[in-house]
Amino acid sequence: MDVDEKDGFGPIRTSTRQNATQETANATGAQHTERLLETCISFLACGPYLQSSSEEATRDPELTQLIVKSADDPNKFIFACPILFRFVRQKIYHSSLRTLQRCILCFGDILKQYPFSKRQPVIISFLDFLRCSLGIWKADDELAKDVHSDLRSFYQWLSGLLKKRTYRSWALRDAIARFLGQYLAEDPTQESWIIPEDIEQPDTLQNYLPTYLLPRLHSDQDIRVRFRAAVLNADLFSISHHFRQLPLDVYEYTKSYFPLNLERQV
Repeated sequence: MDVDEKDGFGPIRTSTRQNATQETANATGAQHTERLLETCISFLACGPYLQSSSEEATRDPELTQLIVKSADDPNKFIFACPILFRFVRQKIYHSSLRTLQRCILCFGDILKQYPFSKRQPVIISFLDFLRCSLGIWKADDELAKDVHSDLRSFYQWLSGLLKKRTYRSWALRDAIARFLGQYLAEDPTQESWIIPEDIEQPDTLQNYLPTYLLPRLHSDQDIRVRFRAAVLNADLFSISHHFRQLPLDVYEYTKSYFPLNLERQV
């Protein structure tokens, strides 16, 4: 059958539609996996806690080991690990420092893989895990020092993402900003974030400390991130004494990143 190619319409393109369909199917499958994992982990973590008369956090080595071993399938681990640590954050489930370190290393191995290092849901899941693990590393022993060292490498990486704006997604920048705010609420001195050899180098510290990164978000191109920054930066004044700055100095530094021409901002 002859086809009239001069009908004024362009060639039929199906690749975009097919890709969109595949992405939708993948997203749906991921949501189903996450819901299933959430149901199972919630039952195993909360059941013993609710049945305990002493209200002690659940200790289940088998469940912990199962989560750690799920790192062999990154698509499951990136959902399962944050779900378990949400209960750790709520003091419903107990996690040792050693378990935390193993999960950190597992996430590190996954994020080194190119297919996962560029996926926004993976990084946001990792941020969820970090948020839920805040406070677990507050211990004074050699293992805690090792955990601090492992965490610092990830903190530097997140700082680089925010500063260099490697990712265009406003949602990812917003998620990193929220994590920075939650971190400061837990550790306003930023002691575990600072690399020891940089303590006497203020210029270097300005490249990666949360108290210097958050004010920069006032000049973000997306208004949703700027609104987030306005809330988070307001909290800096109440904790400024922890990082040895006067409120006026915090204000001057924050003001320096206010956009001068809002019409050019998205």
